[in-house]
Amino acid sequence: MFSGPWDELRGPIWAVRPDGTGLRKVFEDPKDGTAITPTWSPDGHKIMFGLNPYGNTDEHGSNKLSVINADGTGYEVVLDLHSGEREPEWIDR
Repeated sequence: MFSGPWDELRGPIWAVRPDGTGLRKVFEDPKDGTAITPTWSPDGHKIMFGLNPYGNTDEHGSNKLSVINADGTGYEVVLDLHSGEREPEWIDR
């Protein structure tokens, strides 16, 4: 799984199999945000990522820490960050 360049408008999240086949777009923000730093949950069922709503990290606006299901459904905002942070990290408890 990976995302595109940090400054790409509507920058999506992509998933691909380890052998390079099956490339598919998992998420693209309809409001022109850029998905950044995606990471799998420990159980592989969810993806957490930063969402820059401006499509430009130079703004350092209100990034959103977001989660989707592995198939791209179920988008939800976990935290609305005002500090410009955007590096998600799962903590297994």
